[in-house]
Amino acid sequence: MIIAIKLTFGYKMWVFTSVADWIDEQGKSADSVLDQLVEDSHYNHGVMIAAATTHSFMKFGASMSDILRLGDGVKKGGVSGFFADGMRLIAIFPFGKAAQMRNSAVLLNRAKLIQDIAPRAGICSWVGTTKALAQTGHHANGKLYAHVADLAAAVGISIDRLGGVALETMAHNLQNLGARIGNLVSVRNLEEILAKGLLKRDGSVVLISVRLMRAGKDIGGHLIYAFYDTFGRLRFMDRTIVSKNQGTYASLGELGIKYGADAMIPRAALPIYNMFVKSVAYEPIAKRFF
Repeated sequence: MIIAIKLTFGYKMWVFTSVADWIDEQGKSADSVLDQLVEDSHYNHGVMIAAATTHSFMKFGASMSDILRLGDGVKKGGVSGFFADGMRLIAIFPFGKAAQMRNSAVLLNRAKLIQDIAPRAGICSWVGTTKALAQTGHHANGKLYAHVADLAAAVGISIDRLGGVALETMAHNLQNLGARIGNLVSVRNLEEILAKGLLKRDGSVVLISVRLMRAGKDIGGHLIYAFYDTFGRLRFMDRTIVSKNQGTYASLGELGIKYGADAMIPRAALPIYNMFVKSVAYEPIAKRFF
């Protein structure tokens, strides 16, 4: 009798897990529809709120799949198995996702609105870093970054004396300002940045110093930053974005065309962490929800 019960329980767990997999697949399809809706609206706030709410309810449906998977972790055994089931229980309450999506969208729009004060000057590090600080919720003298002058003043440089600076120098500036940043890391390509886990899925960004290449020749340096948007897509922010209705870039290749380059080769990366996340040690949890 005991053996029969165990076999029956194991069979049910297998059936429930299969149903859970099906629910997750349907959620992915719905995500793409909402994604397109938000893009077509040019990131209209009302549409984003509606999409975030819909996404939240979708996640509630997805949380049902987590309920169906309850027990899989315990069956696996070990601390990681129990932890996985614990996270599934937490995921039953998805409404924080809507708030996070709304918050991320507002900060992204704030970053887009920061003006490039001298488009023809070599101050991409200053413009890009200011946008990155705004998007991650950093403050200058108690207020969110809203202008390149805020960063210049914080560093103690007159705005009319800004010039090109290397990412290494900007990292030193940010460290002195007390910004929440990671370690500056030398990289060779975008894949290495992602593989090293330098870009988090919690609203953080990563500054990237790149070399612009044309026909195999180095034609200059530039600074951009990468982030995951509210729908989990990898996106790139550049100094040229000056409107909340202007889309970010989907690839380095797409961005490189704006500068007459056929390739953008990352050489160094610096994470700037989201101020609304208590600790980067929460990353395993953040990945589950964001």
